[in-house]
Amino acid sequence: MPAAPVHFMRVLAYRPPKERVILFLDSGFASFGLAAYSFRLKKFVCLDGISTKAENKKRHIYVSDDNARRCKEIAAWLRTITGLFDCCAVFAELPSGGARGAKPLAAMSMATAITACVCELLDLPLFSVSPTECKRVVGNGSISKEATQRFVLKRHGDLQTRKSICLSQHPLLEHIADAMVILNVVEKNYRDLAHQLYGLKLLH
Repeated sequence: MPAAPVHFMRVLAYRPPKERVILFLDSGFASFGLAAYSFRLKKFVCLDGISTKAENKKRHIYVSDDNARRCKEIAAWLRTITGLFDCCAVFAELPSGGARGAKPLAAMSMATAITACVCELLDLPLFSVSPTECKRVVGNGSISKEATQRFVLKRHGDLQTRKSICLSQHPLLEHIADAMVILNVVEKNYRDLAHQLYGLKLLH
């Protein structure tokens, strides 16, 4: 008589509900920053980034194939992060053009395309914020990257003491800080929209 199959349903029966978050993205092809914020907990619950590099030119590989690999790496990373939470919307600072040269413009286009396609496939509403909006909440239009980092570290000082998120030591701090600043843009310019998307009562 064959042995009865082993069921693991008891082990998997209880799964804590995923935390509802809004994602803030600093979209880029070489470096990409992400910040997930819970309005219920009133704090960031995930800060992360990814960096992709072109393949060594000594190897025989087409640029188009290499770019496709890098796009897949970023898309897979985004899919993994979104799977950890109950994501209800994405606010992203998308590359706005203005680069000099075909290569930087192509990189900007691919970063925008990756963000838009992943959000569409995951059925996530995507909203774009401009670099100017981000700079205005920090200071003025000529604000430096270092000033942005000081702004988020000061505003979210608890991140320095949370072992799960050691922000100041992250190699992609610059891009994560840019993603975090989008929260301030949203709270200033799109507050009602964000709360509607999150499912909270409007705060007036």
